[in-house]
Amino acid sequence: MKCVVPFCLREAGGVVRIRYVVGEPEVALCGEHASRFRKAEYYWGLIDWDSLGRAYLLFSLAHQLLGNAVLLFAMGFNDASAIMIRASLEAMLHSVLSMRNPKFNNDGMLITYEHDETYDEYTLGQLISEARRKGLLNGDLIGCANRIKEYGNFAAHVGERQWRQLIRAINSDELKLWIDDNDIEEALRCIIKIMNHLASNLASSRSRRIS
Repeated sequence: MKCVVPFCLREAGGVVRIRYVVGEPEVALCGEHASRFRKAEYYWGLIDWDSLGRAYLLFSLAHQLLGNAVLLFAMGFNDASAIMIRASLEAMLHSVLSMRNPKFNNDGMLITYEHDETYDEYTLGQLISEARRKGLLNGDLIGCANRIKEYGNFAAHVGERQWRQLIRAINSDELKLWIDDNDIEEALRCIIKIMNHLASNLASSRSRRIS
């Protein structure tokens, strides 16, 4: 039996359950992809599910995009994963900045909120700047957001990037054309760190309103 990952011709060595895909299917994987899928499972497990669950109405799109990013990383498609992580960050910041008058039930679950159209045309760079100005992100988290933006842009602008990199390589002996494993794992840690922080802060703000 072959590994189920597209374009992988290796024989499957075992079965892995994918918890970050709807239905948590079990799939046959080769040794290399089984290792990547288990690493993806580790990152998925870093999410603060309690805080995210209470704010899921606000974070649902960002969470779904992150699930796509984790699956793409597991399959070895780092550049596509970087783009999905960037999309997740943009959706997350747009949702949090646009939220007005949130309402919670007695269990602390966000059940409704109003949408402010102010940020609908903002670019990711502008959203990051506004999140910093409002104190939603600071210090290391701003650095995380900018790295996610950088990696996503790096992957998205592949044609012009390759030409620029080739020209630079003539003089510098440096040639970086793709997002490597270290890059994408840093991006995953960063996006989960930001998601946990924002979801936790929303829960905290609800507690302050009650007190």
